[in-house]
Amino acid sequence: MKTWPCQPPPARTAQERRLFIFAFLAVGFGEIISQVLLIRELIINFQGNELSLGVILANWLLMTALGSWGLGRFADRLPPRVPIFVITLILFYLILPAQLLLARTINNLIGMEPGEIVGFVPIFYSSFLVLAPLCLLHGFQFALGCRILAVGTETPATQVGKIYISEATGCVAGGILFTYLMVHHLQPFEIAAGAGLLNL
Repeated sequence: MKTWPCQPPPARTAQERRLFIFAFLAVGFGEIISQVLLIRELIINFQGNELSLGVILANWLLMTALGSWGLGRFADRLPPRVPIFVITLILFYLILPAQLLLARTINNLIGMEPGEIVGFVPIFYSSFLVLAPLCLLHGFQFALGCRILAVGTETPATQVGKIYISEATGCVAGGILFTYLMVHHLQPFEIAAGAGLLNL
């Protein structure tokens, strides 16, 4: 069985750290864009009532936490982490349009009739199928990014805080741009493509 060397990854230079923190601005931007796009489609599908909104948001939070806690536990066992992080950015670019298409067609897949109000179970597993891939990916990205930035520093908690602030800033910027610009001038798939390209 192949095992990876136990030597710790090399410490990052100050410039590398700044670039990596900047990259998480794009991650946060893409995260909020994907969240809004997918949740909007699901709310339309399920008539936008309180039950559907609560289940959808709960699935989003649950899957993101699972990605950060569950998949993040394997980050220390991975080969060189920066290439893995780059792969996650490429996966985001590929997954978002596919999940947006799934969100638009999930009604047909579960046999839901137009105008039908469905119960908890169909809403739960439908939103799970739509949201899980990206939520797990985003959660893993955060955990992986924290480990990459904390290597070789005496203040790992500070580095985690920098990642969090950078990602949150990207989320705020993405939310503002989506609300006041993108949603008025671009189609959902165009927005998804733009968010994916920004991550690359």
